[in-house]
Amino acid sequence: MKKKSVRTWIGICIAIVAFLPVAYMAAWLFIYVPIRTDRAKQQILNADPEALRSACREMITNWGQIKNDANNNLFAEFIFPDRIAYQFGNYGKNMPKIIREMRPDWIDACSNRIEVRVCFLRIGFIGYVEGGEQYDVMDWSKYTMLTNGLWYYDH
Repeated sequence: MKKKSVRTWIGICIAIVAFLPVAYMAAWLFIYVPIRTDRAKQQILNADPEALRSACREMITNWGQIKNDANNNLFAEFIFPDRIAYQFGNYGKNMPKIIREMRPDWIDACSNRIEVRVCFLRIGFIGYVEGGEQYDVMDWSKYTMLTNGLWYYDH
């Protein structure tokens, strides 16, 4: 058996280092993402819709008291001056338990509705205040009403 040269070993090391990020991204895309999306769907669809709707309404009424990472974010204050915008995992103690346990990626709330995106900005739900107009959804065919004032989406 012939001894491998230094150049061969360097080439093998470079190939391994170049392959690792590709393998990681493939595992993330084909293993983690489907598991996370399925878990998010099950959390929303198996939750009590009445409890989820009341938690949404509680967050809408108390949105000024809930601390989050967007309070000091210039972008969030500039774009959403009247909203809270949670981003990736900073869950305040004042957040209702049913929503906090879903570990949402993004929460966007204003005076008449709250949108909770549970998984990769694709799966979530929208809750409206009692008696509020449910008008800001563009394509209703992609949304499913869980109960009056609470809509689920997956797109």
